[in-house]
Amino acid sequence: MVAYFGMEGSSPVSTPLTVKHNLLLSQSPNMEAEKQVYQDYAGDTHYLSLVGSLLFATQTHPNIQFVVGLIA
Repeated sequence: MVAYFGMEGSSPVSTPLTVKHNLLLSQSPNMEAEKQVYQDYAGDTHYLSLVGSLLFATQTHPNIQFVVGLIA
């Protein structure tokens, strides 16, 4: 899965999300310029496919279940 989504250079972390971190709609890009910057950054990453793959991975890696549920 790491190779499929082009994340071979990623570094492992002990906690995949900051404790008590909230994801807010206001953090999403709203203006066209912000959306373009995000598109340039994200490239061809398909977010829903990535989240779906992570949901599948929670069957064998329950330690990521909370974070994956949060981003889903």
